[in-house]
Amino acid sequence: MAAPDTELLARWMRPALTRLDAVEFERCAAWVAALSESDADLGTLVLAAHAELPQRLLAELEQHLVTADVGYVPGGKKALVSRLAACVLMGLMGDDDQDSAAAGLFIRSAAFVGLAPTIAELPEQAHACVRKAGVNVRRRPTLAPVAPKRRKSLERADSDSVTVAELKSELALRDSTISALQRRVDQLIASQHAYTSMVEEEVDALWWANSASSWLSGEVWADIHPLDRGVLAGLEIGSLLRLAPMAPAHALLLRSVTSGSDADARFGIVEIAAAVSARSAAHQARDGESALLRPLNAAAVAHQQVDNDREREQALAESLNLDDTWSKSALEVAEQLLVEKSLEMIV
Repeated sequence: MAAPDTELLARWMRPALTRLDAVEFERCAAWVAALSESDADLGTLVLAAHAELPQRLLAELEQHLVTADVGYVPGGKKALVSRLAACVLMGLMGDDDQDSAAAGLFIRSAAFVGLAPTIAELPEQAHACVRKAGVNVRRRPTLAPVAPKRRKSLERADSDSVTVAELKSELALRDSTISALQRRVDQLIASQHAYTSMVEEEVDALWWANSASSWLSGEVWADIHPLDRGVLAGLEIGSLLRLAPMAPAHALLLRSVTSGSDADARFGIVEIAAAVSARSAAHQARDGESALLRPLNAAAVAHQQVDNDREREQALAESLNLDDTWSKSALEVAEQLLVEKSLEMIV
């Protein structure tokens, strides 16, 4: 994980500390390093970075800090731990790997349900991280050429002068070259498979974008209710993904389908849960995973489990920490479905 810049770390941590002198700053840097190197669950860090820290999670994260710094005194330091977790995520999203992409996707889920980050730059960094990962995973793979090595002593015309030791060395070198060639063939096959997946994904997406109707329902896009249109678009593009996370171009395709005179319509969580539940097979969350990390899947599951509309609305609002003013457009719902599909493929 890339270490946060010294100046940035000081700015991010200052609101949580009464003082930030050189000694305290060194301790903060050590705490961030301890959390980043710990086995703390990525979802837990994301929730902590948005001040979603029930006592159990707070105690779990503080234990990692105690292990790294015997001088750390645990005891409900929620604001401090929240900022430390956010600093860890900011550093993690500077890397180019699947954990970085997963962190960015989880943070986008948190933003979807309206959680406030303890570091203001977190959502912007998450969007940039996911965009970069979506582009990088689709770069055409290349392999550098490798020239085989050969002992110059065996290039002499007079083969009678070649010693037994030289022949043994040459055979060993040939065995090594064959092994290297086998590894390179395996790499080539893997790279070509990845490239084929990229091409298939791109071709399928282009065909989808040029169709006038939904592939799942067969209905003409213009005739579909705007929320259902957004749900179908998100699910259909998600089903075409061969690589994760999604590419920036996928958001443009979603926009082309969800645009129109009704694009500004807003929908509450009960309507959204019903639409997602009707169009997809929601699955139970992983053990211990918060509903906030995959909110649309969680909403669809809850919708299927509760029959009474009033109880359903209350259950959804409580599980996702939503207030009465929360609403989303069809495009935002489609994009979040794509986020959750990418998480399903990565995590």
